[in-house]
Amino acid sequence: MFKNNLEVRIKTLTDYHLEAFISCPYKFYYQYILSKNHSPFHWRQEVQKSINLIIKEYYSLPITKQNKICLLHLIDQNWRNIKMNIFDDQIHYYTVLAKVTDYLLQSLTPKKNPPLFLFEKLHIFVEEIETELSLTFDIGEWSNDAFMIKKYLLDTDESMIKVFQYLMTVFSFKAFGVFPEKIEIISLLQGEKFTFYPNEQEFSKGLIYLDFIKDSIKKSEYYWNKESDECSKCHLNKQCNLMNFRDKKNKKSLYHEWH
Repeated sequence: MFKNNLEVRIKTLTDYHLEAFISCPYKFYYQYILSKNHSPFHWRQEVQKSINLIIKEYYSLPITKQNKICLLHLIDQNWRNIKMNIFDDQIHYYTVLAKVTDYLLQSLTPKKNPPLFLFEKLHIFVEEIETELSLTFDIGEWSNDAFMIKKYLLDTDESMIKVFQYLMTVFSFKAFGVFPEKIEIISLLQGEKFTFYPNEQEFSKGLIYLDFIKDSIKKSEYYWNKESDECSKCHLNKQCNLMNFRDKKNKKSLYHEWH
């Protein structure tokens, strides 16, 4: 069990910290606070890693080779590095492969000009929340004297969309002094695209939201398991039960408090 006065300290708040905490506070605690990084790979992590490589390699090709045939070759090449045994079964493996392939073919189109950013990691200190933020821009590109940002995720939920919407809005304005013309978040399992048009109001909301998340990460009462459908298959399931992370009597819900 946690001590009541436990306070987590993180010098830099990264996009993967936020994504991990939103997905499951206990996994975040186990991996980033206890620094137990020897856990087995999860299929989501491996597929997301491959997606990033595929997109980066595709947009690094000359414009003449940015076509569906080359893209299929890149998908095949990278997918071979993913072991089938990290999935539930063969059906699960091929279902994920089919969906990711289909939506990558739909969403990746040739670009005459190279992207402004292509999986580039940037850092910025945000005075309003007294925190350094670190964010990887998947794709940033110019459009009519403005720029837009695209983020490719394996799958999403409302909380995940919100954290990236606000993170990219706040980061862009603080780093570049302007808002992106638009932000697109693409979910490759659901085949959905979410589009946002940042403005000053969204920036203010984003500061409040990120400060709230930062404060939540510091406090042990938020470190309970999210209880998703995958909990029974998680390698941390036993530790999670032993430490009573599912006893919500004295735990706070990050999601309910924000909403």
